[in-house]
Amino acid sequence: MVYPLQRVAGTSRTPQALKDDFEEATSPAHAPPPDPLPVSDVLGDPPLGAQLADIGEAKWMRAEAHASADSPNKALGVMAHPVEPLAQRFHEMLATARSSVVVISPYFIPGDEGMERIRMGRELGVSITVITNSLADSDEPLVNINYNRYRVDMLKLGVNLYEVSTQQLKRSDQFRTLLKKARGRLHAKLALVDRQWVLLGSMNLDPRSARLNTEFGVRVRSFDLTQALLFAYQLDDIEGVYRVTLKPDGQNVQWVGTGDVDNEVLDSEPDSSMLTRLQLLLFSWFVPTDQL
Repeated sequence: MVYPLQRVAGTSRTPQALKDDFEEATSPAHAPPPDPLPVSDVLGDPPLGAQLADIGEAKWMRAEAHASADSPNKALGVMAHPVEPLAQRFHEMLATARSSVVVISPYFIPGDEGMERIRMGRELGVSITVITNSLADSDEPLVNINYNRYRVDMLKLGVNLYEVSTQQLKRSDQFRTLLKKARGRLHAKLALVDRQWVLLGSMNLDPRSARLNTEFGVRVRSFDLTQALLFAYQLDDIEGVYRVTLKPDGQNVQWVGTGDVDNEVLDSEPDSSMLTRLQLLLFSWFVPTDQL
């Protein structure tokens, strides 16, 4: 729940009066409690509180895990003790893949270096899947415009490319019930390597995360956790998103719906207007890619 500051603060109120006002504003009479939790989550497990209340029911996955973080001085370029950036460790981990890589990132700009890594992986026969936001559902549409520059080349290399769309998600019975009036914007940031390693944290696969932001990440070696995430995100049979493919001319892309009866095919960015696309294209000329 979010409350305007004016509802709980004033210029001449005593601390106790402010506390009383806050308690009143957040009382069940003014802020009814949320709906009760479902009996089980998408993995079939009961709520964590219920599991903790009965130690015998708690389900744990024991696994090897490593946490890493960027130095706060990263963006300043004054590293007293040079430390390998998190983005570099992430890419080195992806380079160890021998069978499959699945990347989920709301913002995805591979850049020239990333494209070279993708090319090397595909030459080794590694299956690569990328899931990101569509233009209409990105809260940073300028990032999407820059990502667009790499779509055709990724598809030519055989990358499986998917874009999340609220409208497409709501065509799926499961997601329509889940989303109701909410947007289906992707925010998860994780990668699955060879169905053995899970990489997750705050980092997006874009220049800003690699060069400016201080990021935190964890890598976990666990087949069980990987399988649970594959199941939760339906990554082995993705529904409710657009699959991006090459047109027959091999030089342009199209969007194929998944998870509904029609599986419509679009020749332009889903759920976005020509004016929006033109504005963003013009703006992208003035915003350096490394700031995105």
